Amino acid sequence: MSHDPPDVRRQIEIFNGLGLHMRPAVSLVKATLRHQFKIRIIHNNNKFNKRIVLDLTSISAGCGTRLVPEARGCDTVAPIGVSVDLIEARFHEDDEVKPEKEPAP
Repeated sequence: MSHDPPDVRRQIEIFNGLGLHMRPAVSLVKATLRHQFKIRIIHNNNKFNKRIVLDLTSISAGCGTRLVPEARGCDTVAPIGVSVDLIEARFHEDDEVKPEKEPAP
């Protein structure tokens, strides 16, 4: 019998139009630094360290990409929830992205 705490996973989809680029990757890293646990993002059976910005941006996750945040250690439910909330809030970016105006006729 293992004494290791179980992994906590939850599938989430990237909703923001710009995808997981540098700014949202930094937001995800900052959200995880407060907790003592191991966390990573799983995409296409590859595991990326969620505390390393370059790992996250290397996923090239555009809008519609499905990711699985996974945490292991003490208090893993809270950081997964923070990650999911941030992703579901579209990294608070879509309000900043303005649609291009159509040319006048």
